[in-house]
Amino acid sequence: MKNTRIRHLTLCVGALSVNLFWWGNRTVDRVPSLGDRVQCELKENGMLIVSSAQIAHTCDVFVNAVTFTLGSTDGEHVSYISVDNPRFRTPEGVSVDSTFDQVMAAGGSAPRPEPGWAFFATLPSGWKAAYSSGQTGTERPPAGGSKVQWLFRR
Repeated sequence: MKNTRIRHLTLCVGALSVNLFWWGNRTVDRVPSLGDRVQCELKENGMLIVSSAQIAHTCDVFVNAVTFTLGSTDGEHVSYISVDNPRFRTPEGVSVDSTFDQVMAAGGSAPRPEPGWAFFATLPSGWKAAYSSGQTGTERPPAGGSKVQWLFRR
C-alpha cells in the first residue's frame, strides 16, 4: 500500500513538472548556435532587450538541465543566446560564478560598455560575460571581484 502511494505521488509530481516547464519550451541535445532555426515556440508577448537598441522574441531550451534563453529578431533564426546558470561553463571555464579577474585571466577582452544595457567582455570562444550596474546598466565598470551576471552570444 505504501509503495502504491509513493508511486502515485511520483507520477503526480512528474506530470506537474512537465506542465510547469513545457509552455512552448523544449529540451534539446545541444546548445543552439547563432543562425540555427529556433527550436521552441517564441513567446508572443515575451520580448527581451538583447542590446541597447534591440529587442527579440524569446523562448527557453533546456540542455542537461540548464535553461538557455534564445532570442530571435526575425522569428525564425537564433540571433541571441543567454544563460545565467552556474552549471554552464564556456570552453574557457567561465560561468556566472566567475569573477571579472577570472574572465580576464581566461582571455576576456577589456569590458565594453553598451549604454542602457551592460558592460561585457568577449571571450576567445565568442561567449560574452555581462555585467550590469545602476539604472543605465553601465554606471560602474566591472572590477576584480565583480561576478558575471549572465553569459551571452549574439
